[in-house]
Formats: sequence, C-alpha cells, structure tokens
Amino acid sequence: MRILAARGNSVRATVRNRDDPRTAGPIEALDNVAVESLDVCDAQRFESISKGVDTLFHLAATYKFHTSASSDDEQMVRDSVEGARAAILAAAKNGIR
Repeated sequence: MRILAARGNSVRATVRNRDDPRTAGPIEALDNVAVESLDVCDAQRFESISKGVDTLFHLAATYKFHTSASSDDEQMVRDSVEGARAAILAAAKNGIR
C-alpha cells in the first residue's frame, strides 16, 4: 500500500471496521489512501466498493492463532473462500484486472 501510494497511485484500502482505530488508523495516516469498511463475504458491497478500481489486490483473511472449536476453524475457511469468491466476482463485474 505504501509503495503504491508513494508512486502516485490512488489506493482504496478496506478494513472490516473503519471505525476501529487499531486497524484503520495507520492506513488513514497514509497519503493517497482512502479507507472503507468491508466485510469481504458481502459480495454486493465488494462489487459496489470496487467500482472505478483498475487493479485489485485481495489480501484479507480471518485468522486466529488458536481456536477452541471446530466451528471457529470452519468460519475462518468460509471467510477465506467466500471473500476470495466475492473479490473475483467484483473484479469480473467491474472489469478489474
């Protein structure tokens, strides 16, 4: 993100919750970077927020170093798979490379 922005690119970054200063704060401090809230599993929001974007880097993932239930593991996998699916569909619908 820093390198892309430093090279003069306008960057649109997403975080799960833009109102959380722990995740959004350091990103918002960068020049040429706009921060938006996005649940990567929300395909409609992903499509909407990616309009006007020419290149998409999807790096989001849900992760925990330790889980106490198999449902937590399943949620991590589901978020990763559905998030990647939403990114691919948004890119295809919006002509993003």
